[in-house]
Amino acid sequence: MQRSFGVLQHQQAMWKPAWLEALSTEKFFVACSFHEHAKKNEKNICCLDCCTSICPHCVSTHRVHRLLQVRRYVYHDVVRLEDLEKLIDCSGVQVICIVYTVCV
Repeated sequence: MQRSFGVLQHQQAMWKPAWLEALSTEKFFVACSFHEHAKKNEKNICCLDCCTSICPHCVSTHRVHRLLQVRRYVYHDVVRLEDLEKLIDCSGVQVICIVYTVCV
């Protein structure tokens, strides 16, 4: 019984939410195909409930969903640590400081 409990704990530690996979694989800062002729149509938001990237014009259709803004820093996509800490434990995550804001 003790051994199976340890395996269960390990499996829970290895489990990651689907939105985390989407956050690491989705393309951000590309034009939104639904709003291709609109200004400021770059996808810079991750909808955590749909596991997809969206542009600011798509936000109205996702207004009741959990959203995470993705930012661009020296050709890297980053999110604010403050935003990510509301969702997961970030104690082992490497952070950087960008203009007085801590990012991941």
